[in-house]
Amino acid sequence: MQGTDHPQAQWYWKSNSDPWSVNEKEEWSRYSDIQSDIIEEAFNQKTNKHLVELDNYWIDLNGSIQIGKHDRNKRRQIKRMLINRNESQSLREERFFFPEPLKKPFNEDRLDGGYHGFIKEWEEKNKTVLKKFFWKKIIKEVSNSDKVEQAANGIIFEGNRLGEKCESEWIAKQLRTV
Repeated sequence: MQGTDHPQAQWYWKSNSDPWSVNEKEEWSRYSDIQSDIIEEAFNQKTNKHLVELDNYWIDLNGSIQIGKHDRNKRRQIKRMLINRNESQSLREERFFFPEPLKKPFNEDRLDGGYHGFIKEWEEKNKTVLKKFFWKKIIKEVSNSDKVEQAANGIIFEGNRLGEKCESEWIAKQLRTV
């Protein structure tokens, strides 16, 4: 984790109605934290990868432009800025899913261990489904790596449903490295 004295890269795209006009005041909008991290990873790689794929855009790092995937004529300037950690606290304002409020916390009214009970319940349901498919009792502990892989696959599935394939794959990749 970076401290307050370590600057962090944040990527921006020029959001003016006419991004190439010299008469308009420049307006810059930041990429989501995930998009910014995807761009930053490519920026820091030693390879000659010049194009970075996001869900709706290509980022040309050499030309410092964003190119629309569906209309290659839609181009906007991009820029990289180093910001202090306390300035970047609003970076997690966007995600590829719509937040739903929790109806109740995992540990409320649970006699079976709260969150851990939730995991145990999931494991038991998983065993039951396996028993139905294979017609015999299967005693199998689900490993943590299997849980991580299932979670990563679920993230990709939900991201694809929302048209956020690149971001969901990046999140899944990060999860798998834990």
